[in-house]
Amino acid sequence: FLGLHDGRPAFLMERYCPAHVELVGVHEARPGDVGMHFLVAPTDTPLHGFTRAVIGTVMEMLFSDPATRRVVVEPDIRNTA
Repeated sequence: FLGLHDGRPAFLMERYCPAHVELVGVHEARPGDVGMHFLVAPTDTPLHGFTRAVIGTVMEMLFSDPATRRVVVEPDIRNTA
């Protein structure tokens, strides 16, 4: 899915089934699990809170499907937090 800001492409969101791709063998999938990735486009003029708003928009979209019970993601291996 392509997200727009002021009518221009600003982020990308991918929805997937973690029982079949990405997290197979790493995560015990449950009915209603949805996986997602998102990518925010680079900008020369950052907007404070933009990435947080993107995450909120993505989660709202995913949970608008009544079958969605959880959103699971695989962290970047470089993320030590």
